[in-house]
Amino acid sequence: MVFNRFRNAWELPGGMIDPGESPREAAVRELAEETDQRADSLDFAGVAKIQMAPDNRIEYLATYRGRLAAPRPFTPNKEMSAATWWNPGEPLPDLFPVDAALASLCP
Repeated sequence: MVFNRFRNAWELPGGMIDPGESPREAAVRELAEETDQRADSLDFAGVAKIQMAPDNRIEYLATYRGRLAAPRPFTPNKEMSAATWWNPGEPLPDLFPVDAALASLCP
């Protein structure tokens, strides 16, 4: 989990897919950009369908789960001010509903 300094909330690392990029490639890139981590494995966990405010548009969010054999130290960056590990067997920190729904795809 990363703490987004603009939204002032814990969330899953993630973001938009760049042109020509696959959803998995976007997940790898976003994880590296937001946490400086490189997953040893990154597997598809599922898709969440969400309705976004304020315009009620529907979006589909691909979710991936991974493992790190040797985690790197987190360095705060312009977007994220902190990071913490989350074990799927433990309660989630306070998250936006969309992030809680995505995290539930990663048992």
